[in-house]
Order: sequence, then structure tokens, then C-alpha cells
Amino acid sequence: MNRYKEAILAEEKRVYKKPGLLDLLKELKQHTCQIALASSSSREKIATYFELEKMPSTFDIIVAGDQVKQGKPDPEIFLTACRQAKVLPKDALVLEDSFAGIAAAEKAGISAFMVEDDLTDLPTRKGRYPLSKQPIIDKEALFQGVRRFTDLTEVKDFLLANQLLG
Repeated sequence: MNRYKEAILAEEKRVYKKPGLLDLLKELKQHTCQIALASSSSREKIATYFELEKMPSTFDIIVAGDQVKQGKPDPEIFLTACRQAKVLPKDALVLEDSFAGIAAAEKAGISAFMVEDDLTDLPTRKGRYPLSKQPIIDKEALFQGVRRFTDLTEVKDFLLANQLLG
């Protein structure tokens, strides 16, 4: 973890989960969907984040970055989650906040939705590690066919409106 993130965690005691996360997880559970977390973070960091945000035990499967050999954009982490869930990649859905994650989902043959981090409400800091959007060379090519959402409430509403849950 870079020093900037460590400073935010130390001072704020927050991770700033995405708006709509808890409602989306509740809806997925009500529709008996399996929920996997495939994060590049280590299992220890994930546990710390969950504790800071008082996350309920909603995830059926957690695959952490320290459990795979290759990180995103390699598809290994998503394919591992699918294997553990006994779900075919074509029947899975990835919600991603990174360009590397979208590329990994695509390589795995998994449909993906992009939910970029909204940095507007995060605390501002002066110093060496400013928050910034991730740079990408050919954003449009990467997002061709990838549905984009501003928050997880939009994702939940889309899934319900299109009868994509159970």
C-alpha cells in the first residue's frame, strides 16, 4: 500500500466503500446469487478494509492478490473465483473499478461493468501522492461493449430492470 493510502487510513479510519454497495449485496443475496470478491489487495488488507468499514459477511468467496501468481490484467484471479464458485465465466459478471480489471475480465470471457471510483468526496491531501484518475492510452477501445455506471445503485437498478438477477 502506498504511503498516501496509509495516511488516509490512519487519519480517516475509512476505506470509502462505493455508494450503493450494501444495497447491491443485499439484493444479490435475496436473489441467491453467489458473491465473490476478487481483489488485487492481499487477504490481510481486505480484512483490514472490511473491519474499518464494518462490512457484513456477505461474500461467499474471496480471492486475494496474494493467492494468485499473476495480477490483473491477467485473468487468473477471476478464473480462480469462478472455479471456486463452480460458475462458468460466461455465467459470471465482474464489477470493476480499474482498467486492468476490465481487461482481465475480458480475457477471462466474463462480462464486466465498469464502476469507476468517484474521488470527489474523498478527503483532499497536499503532498507527494495526490489522488487521480487512472491514465489509459486507448480508453474507448477498452470500453467497447463495457457498460459503465457511476455507482452501485445504478448497477442494482440495471440488474433488476433487466431481470438479470436469478
